[in-house]
Amino acid sequence: MDKYIKIGIGVMILDGNKILLGHRAENKKDTGGIFEVDCWTLPGGKQEYNETFFEGAKREVKEETNLNIDELELFGAADDIQPDRHYITMHVIAKKHSGELKIMEPTKEDEWKWFDLDNLPEKLYSPSKKFIESYLNYKNKLNTEFAEKWLNKLRNYWLTKDIENAVSLFNKTTFYQETPFMKPYTTIEEINEEWQHIKNENIQNIQLKILAIDNNVLIAQWILKQNNQEFDGIYEIKFNGNLECIYFKSWEMNK
Repeated sequence: MDKYIKIGIGVMILDGNKILLGHRAENKKDTGGIFEVDCWTLPGGKQEYNETFFEGAKREVKEETNLNIDELELFGAADDIQPDRHYITMHVIAKKHSGELKIMEPTKEDEWKWFDLDNLPEKLYSPSKKFIESYLNYKNKLNTEFAEKWLNKLRNYWLTKDIENAVSLFNKTTFYQETPFMKPYTTIEEINEEWQHIKNENIQNIQLKILAIDNNVLIAQWILKQNNQEFDGIYEIKFNGNLECIYFKSWEMNK
């Protein structure tokens, strides 16, 4: 095989927290790309002469899945190398898709299936695995940014005693517990009633600091100054795929 670098394209089609993966057939023939069989891959292929990588992404997805994709963005690129071939794979994200999903090339991919990003198959095509891992790492950075904004809202609503907006942060929350000694609240009405007590509290300051984020679970430290006394503790906050709080638990550490 000629020793020169070629361009490949991998396409991550996002549907909420799910992505589309195809199973590379066990009897798939070597067509010159990074060759691995019996594993799951993102749609994609080789960029052709005189087409942009976005055009190539749309063409490959249509050829392989029958789907039309739109709202494309270039996420990144990576080297994919085997002893006799070298590809630079462009990582393209598609935020919209339409059409009927079909198996268009059964000798190449014999199944297409939507997978939750939190429950991916074990055997991933190595170029796709690089892309997915990079995306998940980036997504975690976005969660850090989101978590900081969410905690700042909570802090500001608490200091200004804006109960209505504070309670709105818990519209989807089905477990709410401010101390281990209280019964958990499971409805928005109970949470709203609990927040009414801050009207009469002398809250001087609140500090909130992110300690860790893992799989949409936020661990944060809180330090509360009230009536010239300082209290501190830990929040455990869980978010769903739409980044809505579904679980909120607090521990007080010291008095």
